[in-house]
Amino acid sequence: MIPLTDDLISVIMPAYQAANTLERSVRSVISQSWTNWELLLLVDAASDQTELIAKNMASEDHRIRLIVSSQNRGVVRTRNLGIRLAKGNFIAFCDSDDFWITDKLENQMQLLRKTNANFCYTSAVYLRLDLNWKSAPARMPTRLTLKRLLMGNPIGMSTVLMDIRSLGKFYFEALPAPYVHEDYAYWVRLFSQQNVQTVYLKAPTTEVSIHLHTRSGNKWLALKSQHFILRTIAGQHRLKAGFFILSYVLLALHKRGLNAWIRQMFR
Repeated sequence: MIPLTDDLISVIMPAYQAANTLERSVRSVISQSWTNWELLLLVDAASDQTELIAKNMASEDHRIRLIVSSQNRGVVRTRNLGIRLAKGNFIAFCDSDDFWITDKLENQMQLLRKTNANFCYTSAVYLRLDLNWKSAPARMPTRLTLKRLLMGNPIGMSTVLMDIRSLGKFYFEALPAPYVHEDYAYWVRLFSQQNVQTVYLKAPTTEVSIHLHTRSGNKWLALKSQHFILRTIAGQHRLKAGFFILSYVLLALHKRGLNAWIRQMFR
């Protein structure tokens, strides 16, 4: 069994076909003012230059633990491998196309200590790298419960810091094809099964990349996936699920703003 280290933060970063953004993402971790971290950099059978870039980055900093898979695991199994190998009492996620500001981890650790919460999430900004465009900071709820979570997902995966001393190592479950939003399913299960005490950091800590022509960027598929998660994982009645879907659309517009929504949907 891997011993856990008191204030060590284990950062989990899956990387697949991420050659264009990986170095910047990794450097945003390396530059953190909170220095007691390990980065589990998990290359998932990428066929571009991702593996080479990852190896070069790992050679620069001994805190980077490089894991390379020759067979494609997918993001769910890859994140679960990172969780399983994590040595820290705290876990953060950073996608390989997202970027952190320098004091993200330090500010979150201070908040967790001050409030005795075990789950910190923050605001974020959304960007289209192909258009050199960035949104205003996302508007998030300052309090988060399972009931609020069912109305729409305000949690950015790359903004979260979790204290696993109380939450435990909680793993992702794959959704059946063609559904997406495994992260949302993960939060619904976590909030349903664990005593999650949240604290919100209003200042944006993360730049989240949005992409066209991806499964996660397909809004019709997103709505279908949301309905599937509400019905099968959250166990909601059809009428309640329909109400929550409407809330999901309205709150998404509120969170990012209409302009950001349009930027994600269209060029």
